[in-house]
Amino acid sequence: MPVAISLPTVFVDKLMDLFPVMVLIGVMPFFPFEKSLFLQVVVYSLFVVFIVGIFVLILTVRHAALSEKLLKKCFFFLSGAYRERAFSFIERFVVGMEIIRAMTKWDMFRVVAISLLIIVLDALYLWLAFQAVGSAA
Repeated sequence: MPVAISLPTVFVDKLMDLFPVMVLIGVMPFFPFEKSLFLQVVVYSLFVVFIVGIFVLILTVRHAALSEKLLKKCFFFLSGAYRERAFSFIERFVVGMEIIRAMTKWDMFRVVAISLLIIVLDALYLWLAFQAVGSAA
């Protein structure tokens, strides 16, 4: 399967993987430790990536043609064969997002609910792993 065809699925999956960063940003002011500049740069950079990803997702689902046009403008600096490959990749990505456009609200709710459940179970797994080795988490 070509990467561009599976990219929409991977894109949405990775976007959901960034969701815990939003939770971290929300609770970060309540942590008693001093936040290093490096930690702040990493967390806020991931926040920006998440916001841009959500913007691209919503734009692609609601306005495919505009999204394709804007994404192509982001790669204005490429030339020749690289530009054509990037544009082809973008076109296939936008077409691949059709699956989200075709989903009902109930289907979307189930996908989001399952993703959030996976995030919670993943956090529980990591917490239990730290407890098993006697580390304070």
